[in-house]
Amino acid sequence: MPSEIATRLKADTITAMKAKDKERLAVLRQLGAALKQVEVDTREELDDEGALKVMQSYAKKVKDTLASAQEAERADMVAEAETELAIVQDYLPAE
Repeated sequence: MPSEIATRLKADTITAMKAKDKERLAVLRQLGAALKQVEVDTREELDDEGALKVMQSYAKKVKDTLASAQEAERADMVAEAETELAIVQDYLPAE
């Protein structure tokens, strides 16, 4: 049985498609691909705990990208990374 997080991600992806929200859709598809990649690599379906670890790893990657963009003073990349991070954090528990 798929994890709650994966199920929610799929439902939100469909909603983003219907709303034609391209930025959100792109991020949700990347998250879905990251989850699927781990499932393929481990040959097991992820539970909520495993899905959460993948999401946290993805969020860390986005934070690193954000830091690099800020150091390089790339306003376009900073805005993009901040938007992506906000979407990813919707799936993470409050810190």
